[in-house]
Amino acid sequence: MKIIRICHHTSIILLALILVSCVPVEPKMINTGQSSYFQPERIRTIAMMPLQNDAGDAGVAEEIVRELTVQILQLGRFEVIDHYKVSALVAEEALEDIDVNDAIVRNLGRKLRADAILLGKVTAYQAGQEKLLIMKTAPVIGLSLRMISVKERIPTTIWTVNDTFNGGDAAVKQLVEKSNRGRIQKDVHFLIKVMCSEIAKTLNF
Repeated sequence: MKIIRICHHTSIILLALILVSCVPVEPKMINTGQSSYFQPERIRTIAMMPLQNDAGDAGVAEEIVRELTVQILQLGRFEVIDHYKVSALVAEEALEDIDVNDAIVRNLGRKLRADAILLGKVTAYQAGQEKLLIMKTAPVIGLSLRMISVKERIPTTIWTVNDTFNGGDAAVKQLVEKSNRGRIQKDVHFLIKVMCSEIAKTLNF
């Protein structure tokens, strides 16, 4: 009787595991916010500030800026001020790694002839580690962004993103084709591309 009972309990557990594994996983939803006062038709030109970097890797912030620029331009509705022009102005004004205020944002918008300033920081970074062909840790990217309109009398935050993308997360894998799901859990550069693509889509209003 004990053997039968154990087998019965084991069967129930196995059935439960099978049912759970069959539940479809929804693609990751981006944690984004948009002001109810936002008038998208007033925003045509965006200046993207160099990202602050709390993650330690010096090159990742620049890579994200480049990729996000590409993805935003592919929407076909915005112009993006050349990154080198923005960086030169930031250096000239000694604005590296400082918290900007309304006056600074307004000045940047005026000098760059931009309708909005996009700024933020890399909040997390993990390249991913592989040992003996086994993935020990998946790549992780955390990003916090906000877009400030300088069209109003007082600069106003009109759009924000605060999210983390983990290449090993099932919901993140659902953002790509099946053939690329192995790649996204080990290639941090591919993860950055996917992340920037999904973030840019939230600007397609």
